[in-house]
Amino acid sequence: MPRGTLARVLPAGRKAPDGRTLLPEHATGKRPLYVQNTCLESIAKIKSATMSMRVAVLGGGVGGLSAAHELIERGFDVSVYERRNVIGGKARSLSVPNTGQDGRKDLPGEHGFRFFPAFYRHLPDTMKRIPYAGNLTVFDNLVHATRILVARAGKPSLILNARIPRNVEDWALTFKDTFRGIGVPDDEVLYFVDRLFTLLTSCPERRIVEYEQIPWWTFINAANHSADYQTLLGKGLTRSLVAVRAQEGSTRTVGYTLLQLLFGLLTHGGFDRLLTGPTSDVWLTPWSSYLQQRGVSFQTSTTIKSLNLSSVGITSVTAETGGQSHQITADYSLCRFPLGSYFYIATTVLESRQSLRFRRWKTWWCSFR
Repeated sequence: MPRGTLARVLPAGRKAPDGRTLLPEHATGKRPLYVQNTCLESIAKIKSATMSMRVAVLGGGVGGLSAAHELIERGFDVSVYERRNVIGGKARSLSVPNTGQDGRKDLPGEHGFRFFPAFYRHLPDTMKRIPYAGNLTVFDNLVHATRILVARAGKPSLILNARIPRNVEDWALTFKDTFRGIGVPDDEVLYFVDRLFTLLTSCPERRIVEYEQIPWWTFINAANHSADYQTLLGKGLTRSLVAVRAQEGSTRTVGYTLLQLLFGLLTHGGFDRLLTGPTSDVWLTPWSSYLQQRGVSFQTSTTIKSLNLSSVGITSVTAETGGQSHQITADYSLCRFPLGSYFYIATTVLESRQSLRFRRWKTWWCSFR
């Protein structure tokens, strides 16, 4: 059955009403399946309409690829425009020059770590829809982490379990961590745990109305606790988990992300998953190749210069490729690049529109391009 088709299964032996098509019983392996012709006709019309609608995705990082993936599977005509000569944004692997020997490629480098916690739902779903060699999918290139290492400047690293203890080594590490602690005074650990229980026992309404407005730093009272408490449970958690400052990240975002990760430790989902190789090799390159096969057009080395607007929205996008300026026109344009870059190309045009309130947006150190 086509994806999205509406159907109804009727008991065997009953006749279908007029206007319905009977699929052979062997086609379903169960009871006869009747599909409304009008439904199929509607789907055909929708596909015909979307195929004539063009979408310009500005930015070829993970955000742009994700948008292109969903759109092309829904029948849109999709073009992706990327400033660099390679797809992937900051998620792409970078070769370390002159490190290859004996015919081997240069060693790969990554911009930060790759984080695939067990509570992620959308990204794993996308990865399961990207083919990989050997009748596998990109999702099969994820493996569960067994240890968490917290590196600290001038202090010994902390090594923690990343899964339910399964063997003697895991249990030994768990007991050692339990008695040694993480360098934070016991009374402060208890206070922090109490904060987590407060989050666990709060209703959804309070999470949105109250905790969304309280910075994580304030909620855990970091200013009145030790430097280790601030570094590990304040700054360290927010920067590594959600890439924001503890003084600005909301309690709802940081706190419930942390709780989801802790729940992963108590299940077979685990705390985190890692890729089996360089990001580009085992994820991004197969992804862009699949999208190209589906019909996505990629235009690299293309810099977006400005968004051209009218009273009804974006009429075109001015871009530059190979030193030549040109116009990009589409039914829809999706900006999938960092906020700082968006400021640069759009603020002069849009700052007069009070409803957008650009000046209320904040950016800091974590730019993803």
